[in-house]
Amino acid sequence: MSNLKKLLVLLLGCWSGMTGAAYAQEKISGRVLDAFVNKPLQGVTVQAGDEKSQTDAQGRFSLEVKDGEEVLVQQTGYEPQRFSTMGWKGERTIGLMPSSTATLGEVVVQGYSEDQKLLETGGNLSLLTQGDLGRGNKVSLAPLLNTVPGVMVNQPDYGSDSRISIRGEGLRSTYGTRDIAIYLDNIPLNEADGFSRIEGLDVFTLGKAEVIKGPASSIYGAGLGGVLNFQTIRPESGETQLESSNLLGSYGLFRTSGSLKADLGDAGVQVTYGRQWFSGYMGNTDDSRSFATALGTFHPNANDDLTVLANQSHEVNHFNTFETLDQFHNNPTLAGDPYGYEQYQVNRTQTWTRFGLSNTFRFSDQWENTTSLYSSSFILSHPYAPYSPYYPTFLKEQMQSVGGRSEITFKPTLGEVETRLTGGGEIADQDSLLNYYDSEPGGNVGPQDTVYENLTKHLNLFFEGQVILEGKTFLSAGLDYNNTVYGQYNYYNYGGATNPYSEIDFTPTTTFRVSLSHVFDEGFSVYGDISQGFSPPIIDESSNPAGGLLTGLQPELATQFEVGTRGHLLDKRLGYDLTLFDMDVSQELIAQYTPFGAQYFVNAGKTNHKGLELSASYQLADAKDGFFTSVKPWVSGTLQNFVFVEYANNLSGTLTDYSGKQETGTPSYQGNLGMDIETEPGLYLHGTFQFLDRYPLTDDNTVWNNAYGLLGAKIGFKRVFAKALTVDAFVGGDNLANSVYAGYTQLNAYYILPDKSDGQYYQPGLPANYYGGLNVGWLF
Repeated sequence: MSNLKKLLVLLLGCWSGMTGAAYAQEKISGRVLDAFVNKPLQGVTVQAGDEKSQTDAQGRFSLEVKDGEEVLVQQTGYEPQRFSTMGWKGERTIGLMPSSTATLGEVVVQGYSEDQKLLETGGNLSLLTQGDLGRGNKVSLAPLLNTVPGVMVNQPDYGSDSRISIRGEGLRSTYGTRDIAIYLDNIPLNEADGFSRIEGLDVFTLGKAEVIKGPASSIYGAGLGGVLNFQTIRPESGETQLESSNLLGSYGLFRTSGSLKADLGDAGVQVTYGRQWFSGYMGNTDDSRSFATALGTFHPNANDDLTVLANQSHEVNHFNTFETLDQFHNNPTLAGDPYGYEQYQVNRTQTWTRFGLSNTFRFSDQWENTTSLYSSSFILSHPYAPYSPYYPTFLKEQMQSVGGRSEITFKPTLGEVETRLTGGGEIADQDSLLNYYDSEPGGNVGPQDTVYENLTKHLNLFFEGQVILEGKTFLSAGLDYNNTVYGQYNYYNYGGATNPYSEIDFTPTTTFRVSLSHVFDEGFSVYGDISQGFSPPIIDESSNPAGGLLTGLQPELATQFEVGTRGHLLDKRLGYDLTLFDMDVSQELIAQYTPFGAQYFVNAGKTNHKGLELSASYQLADAKDGFFTSVKPWVSGTLQNFVFVEYANNLSGTLTDYSGKQETGTPSYQGNLGMDIETEPGLYLHGTFQFLDRYPLTDDNTVWNNAYGLLGAKIGFKRVFAKALTVDAFVGGDNLANSVYAGYTQLNAYYILPDKSDGQYYQPGLPANYYGGLNVGWLF
């Protein structure tokens, strides 16, 4: 061989070796989870070039790839993720987030603690994704939750109290929310007696919400209305981002916040701090708030997932009273100020602090345990009138609550039959110290009057079993045991005397739930379920005007029958969810009044709630169609008939029977229309229209709140530049047709005033209002 030929052979060999090294094959492995539920996703496609793999039942995969090659991870119903294999070490954890544009039947939901696909769930469940939660300005939950069939949120503006009702339950509260269990990242937000205030929740940090409507006691304990299960935004897999978010709007609305989101492979961190100001629409309704949230998710190994949450919110809120009909229509910004709230610039301060951790450990493919521990505190300083608006009192409250929840799951396979058995419990212990003072002119604190110490202990034990036949039929049955105890010490400063301790040890309650669902190959499912629920009175409703607690009170009870169907049809472009329900409530609490106007409650009512709920969306265009990546019209609505079956009270001064009347505060119809559009360049549009039918404001159905419609829109531009700079700029508006409506109503207000004058029922909602915002971030 000549020297030239030898040189050519040598050069070719070197080239071959170098190219072989450059494209050397390596094996990577990982585990794919739902980013919010922290549960393995089976059947996820993982692709690199021509090589493909699918995850197994534990969410694991392995794949031969070339060094530096891009990996695509995708699953129906989830946003796809892309990664470089450069620097891939060990088994990597990948979290997928539900898609804001696709139908959601394949998304894994927590639901009734069964951690299965939405399509397989044997009961009603509505899901709000990060895209749904971003339709508005993300300052208030009201316009977002009001798109869910069966849910009604009253809130007049961004600085006021809100009241949530689901299928008519929760309306009795003059302020706050009751009858509904609320969770944030598996940490309970309710106080131990079931009462909650969502004003301390930072909407900006939320990434997902699940809504269960009606009794869910077999897993979640007390609450006839249902469950709101919120999840905080998770960082994108493999990304670290610093972001600044700013919003400016009508009536002095301004919000600014900064956040850090980082996914470090086996750990994720999100830290957010924000401030918000609002000048208000009515006189003396300005509001200022600060929010701080820190969330950490850790995956120390393939069998262990840990979530740690710390959250604090602080609010200074000026407030005014409700308005009469004449004031509402003729001078809605001024209520006449009968109690001096506006004259003396009366305000309240509230501080919420929460710490919690939740750990899931998989002992094997069959056994796993999830345990959550939490501590929360609430501090309130508030001019307060416990029995009558004419009784001047100032309240300073300190509440401390601790608790925990633990459930263990066993998933044996009996022949060809898959089974799932879940059992556990939840405990809560709460101590509230309420210091009442005489209220001096100007809303200032005067001499101390009374001190109450309220003690609440709550125990809930539950068990649920599920049988899965051929992967298509799901039969579930559950039992729940609940015991709640209230205690109250009354300390009076009159000569050092002390009132006796009083206690209510509610009769333990046992409830059940049975559900059956079947998934058809065509992409839809049908289900039916029977469930029972209970709801003890909150401790404020248990107070005796003569002192102490009303020891004879018992929890409200409910039985609900439900059938429904959901699915994704027409090449998965049409998604729908349809439910029919019938719920009977007994031992319902009815407000009564003493001759001096002091309120107390008795178990004497029965109501019936029947309804039809529908939500549907159709994907007109998707990423395959070019310029428009998503064009999705959607609709949601509720037809309902809620009536008093047995209901009598003495609000009018004599005992009056209201059986057969429409239940106070419940409309016969509510609905939403919307359009979501996204484009490849980054332009997007969200349009919404909400309609609420008229509803009675008094038990005798003589005073009604008028029907109204609210039109909203948001248009923006969102894009990533140079793979690092993220920009989201938007403008929008709410109530664009300038409807006159009551955003919040006080029920039976006519009877609250001792002189029986024209009732103060209304707090006006905001007229047409506008906002604009800019979110800028940097990806590392």
